[in-house]
Amino acid sequence: MSSSPPAGPQAIGINHLQYGLTWTLTALAIVAVAARCQLRLKFKLGLYVEDYLMILALVLQIVYQVGFTLMCSWGSGRPSSSLTAEQNFNINKWSWTFAVPGFLVSIIARVSIAILLVRIFGRVNWFRLYMIYFTVVQTVVGIASIILLVAQCDPYEGLWNKAAIRRYWDKRIYQYTALALQFFFVISDITYVAFPVAIVWKLNMPTRRKVGLVVVMAMSLVTMCAALAKITVSLIPMTNSQILGNPAVQYFTSIINFSSDCEQCLVIIMGCIPTLHLASRLQLPTVSQLRDNVSKALSGSGRKSGESSLVEKNTQTSTGKYSSTSSHKGHSGYQEIQLVPQIHAPGNDKFANSSRALSGQGHSHVTSQGPQSHLDGNPDEGWVHRTDSFSVSYKTHSAV
Repeated sequence: MSSSPPAGPQAIGINHLQYGLTWTLTALAIVAVAARCQLRLKFKLGLYVEDYLMILALVLQIVYQVGFTLMCSWGSGRPSSSLTAEQNFNINKWSWTFAVPGFLVSIIARVSIAILLVRIFGRVNWFRLYMIYFTVVQTVVGIASIILLVAQCDPYEGLWNKAAIRRYWDKRIYQYTALALQFFFVISDITYVAFPVAIVWKLNMPTRRKVGLVVVMAMSLVTMCAALAKITVSLIPMTNSQILGNPAVQYFTSIINFSSDCEQCLVIIMGCIPTLHLASRLQLPTVSQLRDNVSKALSGSGRKSGESSLVEKNTQTSTGKYSSTSSHKGHSGYQEIQLVPQIHAPGNDKFANSSRALSGQGHSHVTSQGPQSHLDGNPDEGWVHRTDSFSVSYKTHSAV
């Protein structure tokens, strides 16, 4: 197998762009999935089926990226007039060889996203039913596309080696099925944004937070644009225009592979964004704390500094804390709000610990731990000023 001959700048085409952009997006997809899993494990939320599906999609994407790199090494993305017959043969060979993993990435990643959205918005009955039925139909069409892809030629090698063909179906059967699958992808990417945004906007929460959630979910539209671009490029060779000769069709095939690779990476990245909000719960050290730690370490008291920091942390969290180790699996997390230590108590009763439910469903509670309170000022006013702190913890129903 000989290597491709050197090409001048005018014959490079988008070959170098394909190398750089696809590997960059694949690296970002790896980081997104790794951060997603790490954050869920750090906050004791565990990994669910949608997380494992996204990991599987990432593994298949890496496999496809290896195949796409082989296509690029043989000149994929260069003008067809600058390629030899051997280069065209090998580009076609690796394109068809790694087509199945490419299909599986887009299908599995969207199933993962659908399950995640059902967990978040599953209490909205119409949305849950829509996501279930639509995802099932989309998956069936995807499986049908893979079956037609593999079965359209006997043997499969005949797709790139015409001399080996014993049987070949009408190629339009597979083409139209794959095109229908792309339209399903576009519809799913739109509904992944439009329907959750409609639900979120009706919630009783600050507008600033609503806008933030809408912006995060609207990033899925990037994936939709990639799927639309793939549809557009796929339709051009299917017109069978006389203007397009075989070399031009080969060039469009390279662009289809390129757009597929980008779309697969983007759907993985966008599918992880809703879970990455857990990073906002991380307690990062401030600049002054870092400066103090560095100065203490340089002065030789690094060990004492670590011990004092631990004691200080235990002191701060001894009252009104929510420990991440006590999180229950199946609850996505919590929000901890430090309230003003002032409680209105009817009469002159003193108390040291209190626990009061905020909702009938038991999803929220107030806990207060600390020294016994004392009345400050006029006892008849019934106000108790506490010196300890307490918190409100919201335990949500679904995992994010």
